[in-house]
Amino acid sequence: MKDLNYYREEIEKIDCEMAKLFESRLLISKEIAKIKHLEGREITDKEREIQLLEKNSAHVDRMYHGYYQEFYHTVLRQCKKYQKSIWDNLKK
Repeated sequence: MKDLNYYREEIEKIDCEMAKLFESRLLISKEIAKIKHLEGREITDKEREIQLLEKNSAHVDRMYHGYYQEFYHTVLRQCKKYQKSIWDNLKK
């Protein structure tokens, strides 16, 4: 059995990758917000969110689906919050 420090280091590596991926997602969300604004679309697209959640949940073991869904909704909420801030700046 590996010790606690080993597992903590593994978590830190994963957290670092997640942070980088989150930042990448926000950068892409910014571009999506600009396009939606130009096309007169709403920030929230419930149908798309459901599609993505179903598609991405398939990559997670069924026993973790509830946790993943909560995580995913948090990510979506933060991305939409960021997109709204982009919209607010575009309106100025």
